[in-house]
Amino acid sequence: MSTGPTVANRHHFKKGETWPPGCIYVGRPTDIGRSVLQEQPHAANGFVLGNNAGDLDQYKAWLWGQMQEGGAVEAGLAAIHEHSRLVCSCAPGPCHAEVIKSAWHYRRQSLWKPGPGDEVTALSLWEPWASLMATGAKRIETRDWSMKYRGWLLICAAARRVKRELNEYLDDDVFQLGLGGMPLLPVGIDDLAFGHAVALVRAVDVVPTQELAARITGHMVPGISLDEMYFGDFTPGRFGFVTTDLIRLKPFPVKGAQGLFKVRLPDDLALCPREAPP
Repeated sequence: MSTGPTVANRHHFKKGETWPPGCIYVGRPTDIGRSVLQEQPHAANGFVLGNNAGDLDQYKAWLWGQMQEGGAVEAGLAAIHEHSRLVCSCAPGPCHAEVIKSAWHYRRQSLWKPGPGDEVTALSLWEPWASLMATGAKRIETRDWSMKYRGWLLICAAARRVKRELNEYLDDDVFQLGLGGMPLLPVGIDDLAFGHAVALVRAVDVVPTQELAARITGHMVPGISLDEMYFGDFTPGRFGFVTTDLIRLKPFPVKGAQGLFKVRLPDDLALCPREAPP
């Protein structure tokens, strides 16, 4: 079964040999790159994806920015299919073709949204952190382990309930504000969703907490406030799972597990009443 496009080095093909169908040349628009396409005129021209940005981090930032704008880069990614071969000059070494491959997978994930009966990847959080994710007040989950997974993530509230600890959090105005509590109607322990799935979010990046903390305090993460520092453990040596595209769900029971695990969404899956369209 295919796992998406693959990366191939152009030097693996014999000189003068016609590349097999499905090849997309994503080399940079240099004299060498142009000569390659003269030799392989039938190969899809991926120059729109082969920008001359410097190192891989710079290229990743450039490609992400272009993806937000759509246009030529969006069309270039759309032209890549499940069995495409992204041809470059540096594989299997560090290569911008691998960045393009990751972008393709991200785009495919972003075009698909889970629905009733679908199996999704899930993550358990203690309360009140799970409910803070569901309200959108918390967008970064911090852990002492990293993950390679990117895509839709079901946020589940663990069954763990420690009353004294919870009361300390719920007595805090920042937590009450994040949970949607009001001065005369604060959120109480019984309002939390122990043992239930509460939201779907899309995991888009994993960043060391030390780097994330510097970005957040420097107001360099769009859509994330300083309160985020309050809702996670950003001590050095940990990792922040950055999420977006919150879908708040009508809670349904889930048996949690450690790490990432799989959950089949119920056939009667529904949005949280306050999130459902009129």
